[in-house]
Amino acid sequence: MALITDVQSRISSQRLVELTNDGDPTATTINTTILQNASDDIEANFELFASEDYDSTNTVHVAIAVPAVMYKLYEYTGKISPLGNERLEVFVAKCNRLREGNLPGPSTNSNYAAEREPSGTKKQF
Repeated sequence: MALITDVQSRISSQRLVELTNDGDPTATTINTTILQNASDDIEANFELFASEDYDSTNTVHVAIAVPAVMYKLYEYTGKISPLGNERLEVFVAKCNRLREGNLPGPSTNSNYAAEREPSGTKKQF
């Protein structure tokens, strides 16, 4: 599934109609161009901040990205509020946390075992 599909399966159609057709009270369908643009923007930001591709089969990715698409739709309408800015900060923080949690630790596939030199055996120059 793509992010746009994740959004449509979790957010009410009426809410998406309102946010994707700002200024048109007669609209009855979701403007999929606007919704796709918002989804694309958030996927790009997700990849930037989380340092990994968005994967709609990963529930953590979905939980982070879907609310961010809603924020992006509000941004498109010009209705940014302190809550909207806070949601963006939460999105960035969650992406950063995801990235930090996925950083690989030191590892090796070498069969060599490091040995310590006995004390006092180093040559003095």
